[in-house]
Amino acid sequence: VTIVWVSPLKVATPEILARTNPNIFDMVAATLSGLAGGYAMIRNRGGTIVGVAIATALMPPMAVVGFGVATGQFAFAQGALLLFTTNLAAIALSVTLVCTFYGFGGAATRKAVAWQLVVGVLVLLPLGWPLTHALADIARQTRTVNTVRSAMVTALGSQQIRILDLKLDHAGATPTLDVTFAVQAFTREDDIRLRQVLAPALATGTVMRFQPV
Repeated sequence: VTIVWVSPLKVATPEILARTNPNIFDMVAATLSGLAGGYAMIRNRGGTIVGVAIATALMPPMAVVGFGVATGQFAFAQGALLLFTTNLAAIALSVTLVCTFYGFGGAATRKAVAWQLVVGVLVLLPLGWPLTHALADIARQTRTVNTVRSAMVTALGSQQIRILDLKLDHAGATPTLDVTFAVQAFTREDDIRLRQVLAPALATGTVMRFQPV
């Protein structure tokens, strides 16, 4: 947080944004990292490399949490904290499973490991719901974006169209679609026709904002 405060850079980069919207695949990746790390440490094969790989799964999201808090973008901090918690729990649980499989520790240790497994599962289960929901949102938004692209080609048929930026926001009370695109000409009739073509593909009440260049 302090580093962000003293830094003149306050704009979210693509690397920061990539860690603010985790999904179920992040949990799968963290679990596989933990399994690989546990196996490598037990077999004494590339422990340092795998340790660095695990660190890259934990440090970046925590850094993004600091960025979000320092800049007042708490949605960023919340998403990154969810990613950090997911990675930490999945890695810890998968390493515990590997160690248990290879028979580390005595009876007392195994009892402690059993409790760790129970706690790990209880932590991961509630995390799975928002991660799965996030993946469904990404899939739905991707389908909508593809539909918008097709509709624009249909509505502005004979012209050469290049979409420069497309944002579909469902976060607020009113869904909004912002499209910036390069086109040879864009008349009022084109605007009306494009809205008519897009309306069935979007949620009811979606505000459409077009920025032709």
